[in-house]
Amino acid sequence: SSSSDSLFFNVLSKKMYIYGKGTVKFKKTELNSGQIDVDFITSELSARGFKDTSAKKDTGFSETPVLSEDGEVYEGTRLKYNFKTQRGFISMAKNKKEGSRYGGEKVKKVAKNTYFIKNGIYTTCKSDPPHTHFQASEMKVIQKDKIIARWIFMYIEGVPLPLPIPFAVFP
Repeated sequence: SSSSDSLFFNVLSKKMYIYGKGTVKFKKTELNSGQIDVDFITSELSARGFKDTSAKKDTGFSETPVLSEDGEVYEGTRLKYNFKTQRGFISMAKNKKEGSRYGGEKVKKVAKNTYFIKNGIYTTCKSDPPHTHFQASEMKVIQKDKIIARWIFMYIEGVPLPLPIPFAVFP
């Protein structure tokens, strides 16, 4: 663990608090964030950025959580993660891969390679915001395999097509 500001460890409660560009590494997992709390009894990490009204990001936060795990990188505004079970939750998350990206309002990791996404998007467009994308209220991502979604709307230049697709598997 490292920090550009401060790192506090409470021996009695077995908790560590990291402030300012904090980094925590555990096996193949790395977490970077402005604020990180680690509970060694429950094996849970909690991370969030700093409120920043001058931030250029849409979130209004700086130093927001970035979780790297087995070559996958996830960014969000708040994160809770259990480093023993490898399960967790990221709010306002996004993931970029070569040629495609996905993200959503809430991302919940339920198994080593499986994620559920609420109000998610999937796109192959490199622009931000994307020129075209698919949006679904519920998505399931199986890492390095496929994305499964239901009731999908296709958006072109921010305008949804009038007919939804009831079910799809990407790619």
